[in-house]
Amino acid sequence: MSPDRWTHRSSCTGSGERTDGIDLLRHSCLRDRQPNAHPDKDTDDDEPRYVVAAITALAAGALTLGLSGIASAGTLPTTGNTITMTISNDTEQTIRLEGADNPYGQWMQNPRQSLAPHETEIVTAYNEDPRGLTVDVVYSTPGGGQAVFMANDYPQFDTDGTRTTDPDHYFISSYIDGYYPNLSVGYHLSAV
Repeated sequence: MSPDRWTHRSSCTGSGERTDGIDLLRHSCLRDRQPNAHPDKDTDDDEPRYVVAAITALAAGALTLGLSGIASAGTLPTTGNTITMTISNDTEQTIRLEGADNPYGQWMQNPRQSLAPHETEIVTAYNEDPRGLTVDVVYSTPGGGQAVFMANDYPQFDTDGTRTTDPDHYFISSYIDGYYPNLSVGYHLSAV
């Protein structure tokens, strides 16, 4: 007979005795067990808690890292034009900010004063003008050159104007990942 709420066939004594709910709680083999535990199986109450705690800690850490990445880019407006520039310094030298132009809009996330070797930044800009937006960020390279990162968010979007003034030592590759009116561009500054 299977156990139900009020009766239980004792499996610890093997006697087949039946008990009511009150006696069941006093029964020696069931007294210290979890409510849904099988009386013949040994249970380890701590193991599930450790697994749940570890999973919770990993999930919290992943969420924190993900949100910090989103926060560093700023929250872009949903109307008007936006430009997101991901600039990577893939060289062995630090580059230093010389200037940044955004004549027709505002910066959400300004360019950093310097980018260390193999460091990446996200620069964001926006405006409410439906005609478009142009921005550029200029870093100096060691040896007196410049790396110019340019983005043009118009119906004929492009990165025209992106260049280095020291092409014998540095090269910029760019890719477009999002399009007008929400242009997303990535740049990699590399040594030749």
